[in-house]
Amino acid sequence: MAPKSATIITDEAKTRIHDILQSEFGRQVESISLQQGSNNTQVYTTVLSPIPANGTSHATAYEMRNTRSTRSSKIKHKLKPGTEELPVDTTTVILRFTNPGSDLNDAVQVQNEVAMYTLARKAFEPLDNPITPRIYGWQAVDVEAGLPGWILQEKMSGESLGDGVFAKLDRATKESIVADIARIFRLLQQFRLPDSVVGYGGLNFDDDGQVVIGPTAIHAALKGCATYHKLYNEYLQTQLRRMDECDIIQGWKDEPALRARIDTFVERGFPSLLERAADSSPRPVIVHGDFNIENLLYDPGTNRITALLDWSFSHIASLSDEYFYSFAALSHIVTHGDLPLPENTVRKALLEGLAAVSDKEKKECPMADWQLIEMTDAAFAVAGVVRPVDQMPNIDILADLYWFLQNVSQPMFFMPRLRAKMGPGRLKVAKFHTKNTLEQILKRRGY
Repeated sequence: MAPKSATIITDEAKTRIHDILQSEFGRQVESISLQQGSNNTQVYTTVLSPIPANGTSHATAYEMRNTRSTRSSKIKHKLKPGTEELPVDTTTVILRFTNPGSDLNDAVQVQNEVAMYTLARKAFEPLDNPITPRIYGWQAVDVEAGLPGWILQEKMSGESLGDGVFAKLDRATKESIVADIARIFRLLQQFRLPDSVVGYGGLNFDDDGQVVIGPTAIHAALKGCATYHKLYNEYLQTQLRRMDECDIIQGWKDEPALRARIDTFVERGFPSLLERAADSSPRPVIVHGDFNIENLLYDPGTNRITALLDWSFSHIASLSDEYFYSFAALSHIVTHGDLPLPENTVRKALLEGLAAVSDKEKKECPMADWQLIEMTDAAFAVAGVVRPVDQMPNIDILADLYWFLQNVSQPMFFMPRLRAKMGPGRLKVAKFHTKNTLEQILKRRGY
């Protein structure tokens, strides 16, 4: 998420930031600003002391450091996969630490995101300017030592569209931004993955530094999957295990009738519906997994998008999957069926086309921003985006499977900070709504 400034920084965090920049990059830190707004990582804007170029304006921080330390010779710094050298004239960077309470797969979170940035930069080459940050260094989570991982990346220009900024923009500005979103999304949809990426799941690097398939950072697949069906079955097994482990849900043992329906659906319904919903091996595509307004920066002078940030949830899946995670502010997220108004009417518009929704139905859903929905649909069509209506009837079935998986064991129940904020009362309400959602999906599919 594009962050907001905050003020509280622990001494431990300050020490680690100074140590990373000094030991890994030979740079001194002048100031650190902690950012708010991201649940997945702790984000610090870090201002570095300038390094005199001494006539070598294109030297890197590594070369400057090693020249000073050895005097007689320069020591080559071996870059990690997915990174490039930190330029000497760069004085502001972003340092992001993994958050143990984010309910992500700590063992692969950093590698997955860096590898995804590597591919995304290639996917976005047709754009006038890069919209993903350069990566200068990274370190995977040290699970045994309990140390978070980190990514040092370029600070992108632009202002956040989150916190109500986008909603307050005039129509012409929104149209410009939505058109950019459509172009960016289309580039992700049409990008052909390198030959080294075979299958579905998260991304990682092999011993030669090539990007390869691996486990997902989200709790879905514990390994790379050869087929799309195996990816969803991995997700199913992961969620069933977490369902039994969750202290709030406790395997739905307090709801024996619901648990029996879940077990029957898992045995009979899920496999057959998955066969109907998707080919075993559809063309694999990059799924950002959080392509939302909050993760976009824009230039108020040109009304163009300047950055797409926070690829923590990114993975390799199908053309349908982005619509289960993203575009909430544009009302283009595909939910499960049989929702109350206005969600079900919006879902009908996405899956059957806007022409299928009458003016009367729109008037009955005044809380839906139909102007924005129509604007987004038109922009997607012009850009050549494969829309939900273009994927019918498969995406209708797949959406029910995805939201079944999501609600079998909600991620929020595994996030300590969110649980503490919600308290027992709101958690009880969340469990009630989760139960209702599961019952709706199961009933819709005949279980």
